[in-house]
Amino acid sequence: IMSNSGEDEKKDDQRFPMQCILLGITAVVMGGLPVWSTNRQVIVGMWSDRFSLGLMFGVVLFISGLAGWFSQKLVRRAVFLSIFLALGVAFQVQNTAKYKLNWDAQKDYFNQLVWRVPALKEGTAILGDKIPYGLSAEYSTGFALNTIYSPGDVSELELGLPYWFYSAISDRGGSIPDYVPDIPLKFELRQLKYVGSTSNGLAVYYKYGESCLRVMAPADKHFPNLDDSERELLEISHPYQILTDAEFAALPEELFGAELPHTWCYYFQKADIARSEERWEDVISLYGEAEKAGLSPRNGTEYMPLIEAMAHTNDWFGSAEKTRIGLGTTGNAKGYFCRAWDDFSNMEGGTIPAERILNEMECGESR
Repeated sequence: IMSNSGEDEKKDDQRFPMQCILLGITAVVMGGLPVWSTNRQVIVGMWSDRFSLGLMFGVVLFISGLAGWFSQKLVRRAVFLSIFLALGVAFQVQNTAKYKLNWDAQKDYFNQLVWRVPALKEGTAILGDKIPYGLSAEYSTGFALNTIYSPGDVSELELGLPYWFYSAISDRGGSIPDYVPDIPLKFELRQLKYVGSTSNGLAVYYKYGESCLRVMAPADKHFPNLDDSERELLEISHPYQILTDAEFAALPEELFGAELPHTWCYYFQKADIARSEERWEDVISLYGEAEKAGLSPRNGTEYMPLIEAMAHTNDWFGSAEKTRIGLGTTGNAKGYFCRAWDDFSNMEGGTIPAERILNEMECGESR
C-alpha cells in the first residue's frame, strides 16, 4: 500500500507542472480577453502596460509550472525561479529610477516656468516642441498649468479653461492646423474645454539637464539645435502673454513639494524677466549674485541677458568677453551670438565694438 501511495504522489508531482502550465495559459487568455475585445494592446500606447494586470496571475502559474517541468530537482528549480525573481527585482528598480527621473524633470520644469512666467493672460496656450517630461500626457501638463495659474475649481469657469498646453510639433496639422496667426485652438475632455488662438501662443523650450527653460520669441530663430519646424513655431510665440505686474503664481506645495533650491536657472530666469523689461542694472546684479554663489551655465546662450545688458550700459568690453565665454561653452551657438551683435551694431557707440567681435567670430555667413 505504501509503495502504491508513493507512486501516486510521484505521478501527481509529475502532473502538477503541466497542470500549472495549462491553467496559466488559460488564465492569461481569460485575463486578456477584456483588453483584446476592446481592440487594445498591452504593448501599444503610453499607458497600455496597465492592461497586463489581468494577465499576471496566469503568468505566475505558467512560470511556476515551467520551472517544475524544467527540472524535478529542487535545486535546479530554485535556480530557475531565482533567475525570474532577480529579473523582476531589477525591472522594479529600473522602473522606480525612471519614475524618479521624470518626477525630478517635472518639478524642475514647473519651478522654472513659475520663475520665468509669474502670471499669464487668460487664453494663453503654452507651446512646447514636445511634452517636457516623460511618463505623462499633453492633458496632464494642461491641467497642471491651470492648477498653477488659475487655482480653484475649473469646472465652475463659464468660459472654459483659461490655459492649455500643446505638444506643438506633433500637433501640427491636427490640434494646431498651422503656425500662422488667428487660427482657433480647441480642446475638450468630458465637461472641460479650452478655446484659444495661435495669436495667444507662447513657445517654451525645455531640455531637462541640458539647459534652462527658455521662453522663445520670433527673434530666436538662430538659437542652436532648433530644427525647421521649431523655428517656424516661433512665429506664433508671443512673450507679451506673460504678466509681470499681476499676482505671481505659486506651485501648490502639496502637489509639487517645496520650491527647488535657487541654482543657476533661478538667476537666469529672473534675469531674463528683467531683460524683457529692459531693467539692465537688475540683470547685471542678478548675474553677479549667481557668480558669487559659484554658479555657471551648461549652455553658453544663457549669458545672453547679461551680454545684452552690458551692451545697453556701454560695457562693450564686458559684453564681448561674456560672448567669448558663451561661445566657448556652446560652440554651435555662433549664429545666435552673431545675430545679437549684428543688432548691437545699430546701437549708439556699438558700431566699432560690434564690427570687431563680428569679425573675430567670423560671422560673415551667419549674419
